[in-house]
Amino acid sequence: MVLGGGDVKIAVQQWGKANGFPILFIHAFSQSHLAWWQQIAGRLSLQFNLTTFDNRGHGNSAKPEGIEPYTNGDLYADDIKAVISKCKLKRPIIVAWSIGGVILGDYLAKYGDQNVSGIVYLGAAHQLGIEPGYVGSAFAEKAVGMLSNDLATNVAATIAVGEQVTAKSTDPSTFTFIIATNMVVPTHVRAGMLRRKVDHITNTLPKVLVPSRFIHGSKDQIVLLASSEAAAAASPNSKLIILNGVGHAPHIEAAEALATELEHLVSELGEGEG
Repeated sequence: MVLGGGDVKIAVQQWGKANGFPILFIHAFSQSHLAWWQQIAGRLSLQFNLTTFDNRGHGNSAKPEGIEPYTNGDLYADDIKAVISKCKLKRPIIVAWSIGGVILGDYLAKYGDQNVSGIVYLGAAHQLGIEPGYVGSAFAEKAVGMLSNDLATNVAATIAVGEQVTAKSTDPSTFTFIIATNMVVPTHVRAGMLRRKVDHITNTLPKVLVPSRFIHGSKDQIVLLASSEAAAAASPNSKLIILNGVGHAPHIEAAEALATELEHLVSELGEGEG
């Protein structure tokens, strides 16, 4: 456990090659570090030092009551800073999925990119609570039910959103795993995260100078491709990568492509072992 913003306990996990180049992963809304199972168990773990963590209110991390601990971007920024510091990650590459892009933006807005080597966004959101927002109807119409305290309504909505995560149906065990992970997250945590108003495309990304990769599935129905297009256009050192036929989870649907891109990015950075 690491003490993040407001002394909230953040659960952190480390995998792979201890002296390898450090890569830090930030998961999506209502998920956990287990979302990265293919990266943890795949070829990346043979080469790199992989660090995952559960966002505040998620997984094994603490879940303070009320919505206030989940509406303040400075707290998310402090969470990431604490993980980087405690794990002694020397200028890691940071990989952020979905709303993880907003959380990474919180860190960059407060602390800058001086302690980061590169960034990889996966189907990432960079705005919340403003127009255009780039949120697909598949999520917007069903997410309301995920905030319900009525269990049946909540479960049904979570399943409906889960069905939109990948472009093609996943095997039953994987789908069940995704839904079970979602249900660990209390409704007040979900509500707090979605109540935020933030615009990192306008206010943060233009100041980020490290290499940034925006990877987006062409069939993403949760965060629209336009999100990455706008974010990449706002970022000085960016590259947009569109994965045809892939939905909202490139790390699940195109794990090998992600691994290859991370290997290329490390090579381009000219870094050896950390």
